[in-house]
Amino acid sequence: MGILTTRQFSPMYEGIMKSIETAANHQPAITTLYLGANDAVVNNIPLEEYDAIIREFVKWHRGEYPSAKILLIAPPPPVCQCEYDNDDRGFQGQKVYVPQFGVLMRPNDRWQNRTRYYRDAVIQINADIGDSNVGLMDPWVMMFGGTGEFDRDVADSFYHDGLHYNAKGDKAHFEYLVGVVRHLWPELGF
Repeated sequence: MGILTTRQFSPMYEGIMKSIETAANHQPAITTLYLGANDAVVNNIPLEEYDAIIREFVKWHRGEYPSAKILLIAPPPPVCQCEYDNDDRGFQGQKVYVPQFGVLMRPNDRWQNRTRYYRDAVIQINADIGDSNVGLMDPWVMMFGGTGEFDRDVADSFYHDGLHYNAKGDKAHFEYLVGVVRHLWPELGF
């Protein structure tokens, strides 16, 4: 949903899901919830509110579509420009997308250590639900393997600006998503 936060997306969720159901004339086989990158921005959506909204989305979805699958996708780790500048102050929350040495600067209002809390919340929500129709995709594991321990240079290789995937990131995300869905729900025939 682009630049929306989970709070901004929340009032639209049910209508979007209902429009998909109407267009397809049946319930969705799978829905992905890929939210949190915009919530984790400095001074934005509190973690507790984000957690509550994601849980509410899952509760509503399971009530409306009890046999449908829900794939929770954790927010990916951003790469902050300040990690290159040795300046953890950032620019007081401003997004900086200006050419510098022929590349776009990375955002200064998104830090991997803060985003990690939102990632961990999604992991915990999935664990708490414990339903075989709800699964998890963790872009941190996609990028770094194993436990998803952050590596700035590895993460940066997936982005063109520290936040949005480049061609390598798009391909890796797609292939990882398909692999997760095939592993969790082979009956979907992906």
